[in-house]
Amino acid sequence: MLTVSDTVKQKLGISEGGMGGRFLQGQVNESGLRTDLVKVLLEDERERLKIAQGHESEMLRNQHLGTLATAVKENLGTGIAALAAAAEEIKGSPGTKPPVAEPQPQVFECGQCHTKFSPPPGWTGEPLKCPNAACGREYSKEELLA
Repeated sequence: MLTVSDTVKQKLGISEGGMGGRFLQGQVNESGLRTDLVKVLLEDERERLKIAQGHESEMLRNQHLGTLATAVKENLGTGIAALAAAAEEIKGSPGTKPPVAEPQPQVFECGQCHTKFSPPPGWTGEPLKCPNAACGREYSKEELLA
């Protein structure tokens, strides 16, 4: 049995009831009718093929994406291990700089009361006083660094 798509029915003006639509009514020239019918049927077939090709290309694309996702899942651990090994290798190579250790703050000890103290940040060598209020001895840079 031959079925007709909605597009063809719409182009031909055929109702759901059958082939007695208004397009066929009043047609005098049968060869013109056949030509129009063939054109509409070919157009419908082209549209169907275009839809089928689009569907097929989408299915192929999805299949490739699935294959790629599977390969990533299977090799993810190996890839991470390789990246970690490469990072360790780079860290150990002679061209890399060792991590910079923060300088330890200088700590001085008062020679009289034995109170420990540090110079203020940005100290450039000015004389420093012992922070012990009972002592208060003043030290020069030379005395502190000796």
